[in-house]
Amino acid sequence: MSENKQRCPNCEQGDLETLTESRTMDEHGAAFTVDELKYQVCSNCGVEQVGAAELRQNKQLIMAARKRAKNLLTGKEVREVRKSLGLTQQQAAEYFGGGTNAFSKYETEKVEQNLSMDRFLRVAYVIPSVIPTLRTISENTEFDSLMTVTGLHAPLTRRIYNSVVTSGTNMDVISVNLTPQKNMTNEKFAVMTT
Repeated sequence: MSENKQRCPNCEQGDLETLTESRTMDEHGAAFTVDELKYQVCSNCGVEQVGAAELRQNKQLIMAARKRAKNLLTGKEVREVRKSLGLTQQQAAEYFGGGTNAFSKYETEKVEQNLSMDRFLRVAYVIPSVIPTLRTISENTEFDSLMTVTGLHAPLTRRIYNSVVTSGTNMDVISVNLTPQKNMTNEKFAVMTT
């Protein structure tokens, strides 16, 4: 038995050989293929098993494939977006939300970001000038002081969140109605560049 081979825990006579395969999986009727899934086979009794290291790696591969199938950013892409914006994982969590370890988990394929987070990351990637506003928002949690910082005056009862970022002659406006009221549009999203 070579030093790199493990003895089979089932028959205790054969060596475990690591193999890879592609497998098509189904989630809610949507099929996706996962490549390079690892498992081990005993050379003596033929039993198949997955060790702890292979299980962790397989989970990450499955999560990445699931994200691609749902048209979400993969962990690698989330990391690229975050780094392109010059943010640490902690800063990204503060600015975008999701909790202190969220970006570590997104980037290592431990959890799947929701669709809103995914879209928010894509918008920030395309319009990086929104980052100073996110920084301001994360530093000012009180609604009234947020309205003062952003120069907006909206009644708290309307719960409209607006942020304006100005850089030179470009103005990016993002407006989201958090709680739709009577006679109000359900959702607004506008990006204007002048």
